[in-house]
Amino acid sequence: MPYEPTPSSMHSPAWVAFTQINFGVSCLAMAVAIWAMPAEIWVRAFLGLGMLAVVGATITMTKTLRDMHEAGRVSSKVESAKVEKLLVDRDPTVL
Repeated sequence: MPYEPTPSSMHSPAWVAFTQINFGVSCLAMAVAIWAMPAEIWVRAFLGLGMLAVVGATITMTKTLRDMHEAGRVSSKVESAKVEKLLVDRDPTVL
């Protein structure tokens, strides 16, 4: 049976805040570093677009992985329910 998170193992509000602040600070630091870089504007613009592409791809990838994980949890619950129904239907001790 796959791991099902219980309410006690869900993320705490402090952890969620930490991850959001960490993401914001790292993006801001990278943007400031690109802006302050001693290079021509087109080089900084190119690096800035690259940073936006990486952030967008990361968000898309994490959403896809989460969706795949959730789909697996739902399908495993459905399969477990089907097996349980079959066992109950065929068990001669159940009235």
